[in-house]
Amino acid sequence: ANFSTTSPAVTLTPTVLSFGSQTAGTTSTAQNVVLKNSGTAPLSITAIAVTGTNAANFVESDNCVSTSPLAANATCTIAVKFAPTMPGNDAASVSVTDNATGSPQGVTLSGTGTAPPAPIASLTPASLSFSTTNGTSSASQAATLSNTGNAALTISSITIGGANPSDFSETNNCGTSLAAGSICSITVTFTPASVTSFSATLTVTDNAAGSPQTATLSGTGTAPDYGVNSSTPAQTVTAGGTATYNINVQSIGAYNGSVSLAVTGLPAGATATFTPNPVTLGSIGSDVSRRAAVSNPSGTSILTVQTSGAKFAQSRARWPLIAPIFGFLMLLPARRLHRQYLSRFLIILTILGSGVALVGCGGGFAIAPQSKTYTLTITGTSGAVTHSTTVLLTVK
Repeated sequence: ANFSTTSPAVTLTPTVLSFGSQTAGTTSTAQNVVLKNSGTAPLSITAIAVTGTNAANFVESDNCVSTSPLAANATCTIAVKFAPTMPGNDAASVSVTDNATGSPQGVTLSGTGTAPPAPIASLTPASLSFSTTNGTSSASQAATLSNTGNAALTISSITIGGANPSDFSETNNCGTSLAAGSICSITVTFTPASVTSFSATLTVTDNAAGSPQTATLSGTGTAPDYGVNSSTPAQTVTAGGTATYNINVQSIGAYNGSVSLAVTGLPAGATATFTPNPVTLGSIGSDVSRRAAVSNPSGTSILTVQTSGAKFAQSRARWPLIAPIFGFLMLLPARRLHRQYLSRFLIILTILGSGVALVGCGGGFAIAPQSKTYTLTITGTSGAVTHSTTVLLTVK
């Protein structure tokens, strides 16, 4: 009997294919495996397929099955591509089924799917709040649109909607595309149509996950008003002098009306006059300067009352009691020397008493005049609305 010693054999080169990182949703370039019939008899190849845990993420094509049987020392090629569908590590094998010993033979496959480039959009802050006078525009506030992703952000629209969109307006420098790592600004202004509360929503529609991005807008329309203030620094005058202050009455918003002015906290005996009074406001930003003339015609009496009037009156009341006592002592019998000293002492006291009367003149014992500072409160009244400011007056 004759026994054949020939048989096919399979050699795969390489036996491992590593595809590295590949963006999910895309397909890599092909890597090739060479299949060789290293035996001495024809190789019959039944099937070549991708098997294993993530077989669906690898694709193979070959010319081996179509050329089977493969002659001894002949070769064919198996081409493999990696096509991940989502981020993650993938593994599989190419399995070759044939009539050689050890069938099926395999090639190990591996690859990592990565997230595709994508924009990541955010709109900050999450809310903007406004308050301004009815009929006027507020100071603008900015919202920032950021793209922190790794792909350009395509902007479809930037709009204001919600309950009161007509009371808010926006301008922006965003355009239709925002590059990765870039920001742009959306400027919002509030112009209330009435004295009430308003709300709206700033909306950015784009191609980022979570689109649209939004920010809440709120605003309050307030009634026109006015303010009272002074641009004059503290004043110092000599008693009996006149101090002058500039009193500013300013319209806030489109305030129209008359504001009557009054002052409190004046020194005793002082008088105040506003010219003119009342002040009439009629336009936005009206700034009217008025003067309040403060005079103190009885400053001398103020000094007396505040400083030494009580002391001088007390000393003067005692002086008539002291003089008769010493006069009586002069009449008593005594030695000449004692009477001489007593006479001199009486003369000194008389001189001192006269000096006090001359210097004090209704005040005290030669006490130096002192100054006093007063806080004057200027109040504006228009209807039921009042506003005040203060100034300082020092009388010396």
